[in-house]
Formats: sequence, C-alpha cells, structure tokens
Amino acid sequence: MAEIEITKTKLTAGIFILLAIVGTVYYVGIDDTAYYCQDTNLVGLCWDLSQKNDLGTQTRCYYNESAPTRYKTCKIGWEKYKGEIIGEPIDVSDEVEFDLNLSFDKKSTLKKIGIGKIEIKNYTNENKTEWNVIGYDNPKITPCIKQDDFICISKIYQKNEIGGINKDIKVVYKSCINWTNNTEEAEDFITECIEWKVLNQEEIEVELINQANKMLSEIASIQESREAKIKNKLTRDIILEIN
Repeated sequence: MAEIEITKTKLTAGIFILLAIVGTVYYVGIDDTAYYCQDTNLVGLCWDLSQKNDLGTQTRCYYNESAPTRYKTCKIGWEKYKGEIIGEPIDVSDEVEFDLNLSFDKKSTLKKIGIGKIEIKNYTNENKTEWNVIGYDNPKITPCIKQDDFICISKIYQKNEIGGINKDIKVVYKSCINWTNNTEEAEDFITECIEWKVLNQEEIEVELINQANKMLSEIASIQESREAKIKNKLTRDIILEIN
C-alpha cells in the first residue's frame, strides 16, 4: 500500500494557527521564526517581540514588519516554537493594546476600578488566598467600524473581577480641508469640497489611543473627586464624634 503524501503549507506573516490534533499541516520557512502562545494555543510568525516585562516575558508579537504598530498579544508571553504545526488559521484581530499616557496618581486611581495594568493570577489553593502572577491584562481598543463615509466607531474595553470599562470612541476618518467659496451650507458641503483628508490605518489608531487616554484621564478625575468627597465626609463625621 502506497504511503499517503502529506501536503504542507508554508506559514506566512500575519497568519496565526490554532493548534489541533487534525487539520492543515504548516511548515516554517528557513528565514522565519515561529512563536507559541500557551494561553491561546496559537502559533505564528513574529518579526519582533516586545521588551521583557518585570516578569521576564515578552507579551507582544509584531507580525507585520510593514505595519510595525500591529501586534498580537499573549498574556503569559510568546516563546519560540519548534514543534509540528497542525491546525487551522484564525483571523488576526486588529485590536490595539496600548499603554496609559497618564500620571502615576491617575493610573493608581483607575486600577482601583479595574482599568489599567491588572495582574492575571494563578491561584495555588481553593480559597484563593495564595497566587502567582502569570501575566497582565491591559485595556484594549477594538477595530474602528465604519458607520458612514466620514465616521468610524470603536470601543475601549477591559473586563476583570475588579470592574473594567466598555465605552465607544468615535473617529472622524474623512474630513474636508479645502472647499470652494460658493457656499458653506451643510447640504452642499460634500459637493463643494475640493480636498479631503482621509486618515490611514496607523493615523486612525493614533487618534483612537489619544482619545482613549483623554477619556481615561477624565474618568480618573471623576473617581478622584468622588474619593475626595467620601474622605471629607468621613473626616467631618469623625470630628463631630470627637466633639
């Protein structure tokens, strides 16, 4: 009986494979390096990894050298993979994970309500009193979905046992930067525009991150105000009891 010849498919950049017992068989090119994420069971090519964090892990796989801001996140860190690659590809999410560009005080305030760099714990007993930190969860921004010819809407979200966030972010990705002097009436705006500015994907992501940081700064300020009011009330109550 003749042996069945197994056809192998070359793994290419931007394709992540969910490993399985059966499926398509992939091979890695001689100049490429495959990496594995244990918590998602994914294998993919990374042209670069992020710097090691304080746990010594590298959580970001940069998979598109021509779009260096794009990366796939592995909460417990990417590791080189030498095993057999069998499985099926999944769609790479264009979620944007970002660092909070805020003061230390505001970051600390947000962490109290589950927003920011939150520890992912692996509890070592049933009572959940002892644990190991195995990674970090950060707020993410979903792909910006086109609503019309001018606006796209995304979400900033993070969900954990402390709290989190789930709010919309709106981006104007197409705007008129030069129009005729005939009229500025709204109904003629489109026809009178002679030069449009259209944001590319990287510019949209930058705008999303800027808006997210602004939103989170405002949320932190509101939370700080609430905490100050509670603290002042407690102080007044204590003074009244003493007197």
